[in-house]
Amino acid sequence: MKIKYLYLFLLTLLMSFSKAQVSSINVPIDIERNAIELKVLQLERCLNNNNLSSLSSLLTGNIKDEISKAIGTNTNISNKVKFKVINVEKGDKTASVICDVTIYNEKEIIKEFQTIFPLEKLNDWKFKDLNNVVEMASTPSKDYTSSNSANSLTSTNNIVDVQIALNPNALIRVPFDTDINEISYSLTQAHLQNQVYSTNTSIDGAIYTINQLNPTDQVGLTLDNLWKRIIYARNTEGTLRSYGDKPGDIEFGEPVALDANEFGEIFVVDKKNHKIIKLQYSNSTNLITQATGFSISADFLINPTDLDYNSGYLPKDRADDYIVVADIGRGSIIKFDTNGNLIDEFKLYSKYNISYDLPKAVRLATEGTNHIAFIDTEQKLVMSGIMYDGTHTIDVFGDISKLPLNSRPVDITINSSQNVEVADNSLNMIHIFNYFSEYLYSYNGYTNTDQSFFRSPQTVSTNRSSEPQWINMEHFVNNKWGFSKGIQQYFIGGDALNLTNYEGGTYFKFFCTLTDKENYTFELIRTADNSIISSQSGSTLSCQDMDFIIYKNQLTYGTYKWKISYRPFYDYNYGTSAVGWKTKEQTFQYTAIVSLSLNPILWEGQSGAYYKNETTGETASQFQIYVAIPTPIKAYAPSGYNFVMWSDGVKENPRSFNISANTSGIYAIFKKANSSNFSSAFANNGQRKVVRDKNGIYHMVYESMNMIWYKKSLTPDYQGAWSTEELISLLPGDPTLLYCNPSISINT
Repeated sequence: MKIKYLYLFLLTLLMSFSKAQVSSINVPIDIERNAIELKVLQLERCLNNNNLSSLSSLLTGNIKDEISKAIGTNTNISNKVKFKVINVEKGDKTASVICDVTIYNEKEIIKEFQTIFPLEKLNDWKFKDLNNVVEMASTPSKDYTSSNSANSLTSTNNIVDVQIALNPNALIRVPFDTDINEISYSLTQAHLQNQVYSTNTSIDGAIYTINQLNPTDQVGLTLDNLWKRIIYARNTEGTLRSYGDKPGDIEFGEPVALDANEFGEIFVVDKKNHKIIKLQYSNSTNLITQATGFSISADFLINPTDLDYNSGYLPKDRADDYIVVADIGRGSIIKFDTNGNLIDEFKLYSKYNISYDLPKAVRLATEGTNHIAFIDTEQKLVMSGIMYDGTHTIDVFGDISKLPLNSRPVDITINSSQNVEVADNSLNMIHIFNYFSEYLYSYNGYTNTDQSFFRSPQTVSTNRSSEPQWINMEHFVNNKWGFSKGIQQYFIGGDALNLTNYEGGTYFKFFCTLTDKENYTFELIRTADNSIISSQSGSTLSCQDMDFIIYKNQLTYGTYKWKISYRPFYDYNYGTSAVGWKTKEQTFQYTAIVSLSLNPILWEGQSGAYYKNETTGETASQFQIYVAIPTPIKAYAPSGYNFVMWSDGVKENPRSFNISANTSGIYAIFKKANSSNFSSAFANNGQRKVVRDKNGIYHMVYESMNMIWYKKSLTPDYQGAWSTEELISLLPGDPTLLYCNPSISINT
């Protein structure tokens, strides 16, 4: 069954979100109700487990898919919906899940707002209105839209503290070889007769790939602030060169930043002379020369500190290219076209429609048409946003992530997986964030056990190719210290994180996060015979939450494992640095369930019986037990009663259940000691009820509750202790069936 017209309200709302440059939304809404119900059940489970991270992930990865079917700005660009749980306010019986919602596409943010999901608690937390969950997910809350509800930037709702988690699979170190583009300390000393740069000066670097069809044909560029020059080398030439320190070169005042595009054009930020200098690398002569065609009005720049050249979406086409410059003197991020003409100057960024001044110390990177990621190097903040031309404001979406106090973020880039990477000079790490600046993991550099990796990274960047339709694979990190001072090369790695198995009423579901652009193969395997029950292969274009589902009617009872195999998307191009397929697994049990009940108890009017899990100590009046997992359950009798047996004939107590199908109605049988509900239990002449053996032990039979019971004395003293009653007749399956008039004899 489908929800039709879900909802005209949503349609109207989303239309109102559109910017001036966005056409009206006219895609009909048609969403599967069952799919949403399944997702909501998963959300409720996360809430009951207080797992807000998974709750956010499910909101992001599932409900947004349903909403995304309903919206779009045109036939070529599909909108996406992003949710982030920022708070859960719980009372005794009611609760609210407060979420950030971002509706965006690859070009721009359509709208960002906050919404509230109301819940109520019966036995567990449940969404109040299942039918309108999608509508709630797209409706700004009244509290948020009021003028007094916005939080300050320093509130925990706006800033997320980063908890460092190291991931060895983030980057793949390309081993050092004879390639000149390493621009190492020793090579610089040998070729240019002085060190690569001072340990106390800022540097920048870039890579220009001459032809992606021959990815080893590259030019490494590093900015040497101390000697006011660019050190560069084409690795196929074998010669280290420099620019800026020879007669006829442009003399740099204080070069602080550098970038290169797919045409071999190099742009240098000269802080002292307040300008951007354009240079050209020649593929034929392997020389850098001054270039024309780029000019910024004199004295426009005051204190420029960073630059990024954006090649847009069109390969080898300057039509959508632009240059972004951070100028702390103007307190702004400035966007120019490729000729140096001003497009817009952004002095503010906004969060929750509240505007803030841009940070004083900014490093930046861009991707796509309008996406920008930047760091506040003083406050150690990382954020992503969209630059809307003509608004002078960057709309920040997703997290504003705060790195630890002992960190020192110094540079930022956006890789081909759309992940944001931050070089941390103090912690000796590269921190990885996703498109929304949500922290994923970090990659550690130089250690005592492995000295071949970077140390104190100063910059990080991806390469620039003359064939930009080939997605970049390499990472390059400049280093200020150690044996590897210079440019080093890395490939994009990949990992599978947050592996989670979830059991629903009719299905099992496996979740994981693939961290980068990766190939993957998913398999569900029955461990008894190692047979593959289900499989799926594909690739991700960026960090992505994945989920796989299997329905119980496709399985038999037993042990299974989810297996996810993954490798970097371009691993086949990594040569000797290829890592191959890596795998992670998670095992789960599909087991029958025993539902234990305390009814009937064999003595009406009594209470106080209960069951106890002898392993966990949990007690309850009723259990659901997964029988394939050994679970010792003991039945405890009410006061004055004795345990007799289980209703299925098992007399062990405690017992571990071992069945192969769902079972219900099993209960413990208790009997009051030395009692019968039959007043003439010892009546009827000619029927012997008590006998005594040659050792003086008494043996007794009698009827009670339509069944026959046996017990014996434990000593020759009739008034002494007796054994617990033992049921010796069958349980009456038919309530009209009676067991009565027992008699006992003894062999002499």
